Amino acid sequence: MHARLSRRSGSPSTAGRFLFGLTALLVSGVALLPVASADIQQPPRARAVGERRLQRRDGPPAALPQETVVEQGGRVEIILRAEGQVGKMIYFLLRGQPLHGTLTGPPTQISRNAASVTYTHNPNDDASDDEFTFSAQATGSGVSAPETVRVRILPAPPVIEVNPPELDFGAVKAGETARAEFTLENRGGSEASGHVEPPPPWVVDGSSEYRLARGASQTFRLIFQPKDEQVFTNELHFQFEARNGVRLIGTGLLDAAQRAALAKAAAEENARDGINGGVASNGGSSSGGAPGA
Repeated sequence: MHARLSRRSGSPSTAGRFLFGLTALLVSGVALLPVASADIQQPPRARAVGERRLQRRDGPPAALPQETVVEQGGRVEIILRAEGQVGKMIYFLLRGQPLHGTLTGPPTQISRNAASVTYTHNPNDDASDDEFTFSAQATGSGVSAPETVRVRILPAPPVIEVNPPELDFGAVKAGETARAEFTLENRGGSEASGHVEPPPPWVVDGSSEYRLARGASQTFRLIFQPKDEQVFTNELHFQFEARNGVRLIGTGLLDAAQRAALAKAAAEENARDGINGGVASNGGSSSGGAPGA
């Protein structure tokens, strides 16, 4: 009997072993309950990548900002672009309009994620930079936040126009003068400056300098003062574009007394030339005869 008791105490029963293990689990705080897959927490990086993929698939596309350049009074085609929504058509919506120009609309689709629109600058406005906004929307998605297209305006070059394009001073007696006026106007963009420099026998009556802002004009008076009897024709040009020439016409006259004085002066000059020529000739003969003396 003693031997049987010893065997029982050294080999616990199956029920005892189960109770012992259950007690250990309860003491350690581990519950034998099934764990759902939704309760498993993903690492932060994996969650961020998944959210971005979901955004690209289901959220609105992202409109892309840009900048372009156009000359004052000109026009430029602008390509609107967006990214996201892989495989879907992206459409573009004009939001804020420009202040110094106009847009053709709605935008014309040119690819899955791009459309074109034409910006035309108002030539009567100055060269201040402009901008407008647009949004993008894919099929079945929401509308993106608006983005800005900045338009940098380059000042147009000055264009000088002259009125009238021709000045005829008529027939003017030598020693007398005739006057006529013309006006310069800057029909270009940036300021035009310089001097009026007519060819002789014309001169400017007063200051020859001009400084013309866009749309400004200035009037000049030319004086025709011939000294000879002939027809004078010439061109007055400026340093800007082609519509800037002035044709100058004038005729110089001499009266009878002036013609007589001019003829007398010419005869006297010819006589002096003859005397000087004779002296030079005689001097040459005497010097040539000296060796034979």
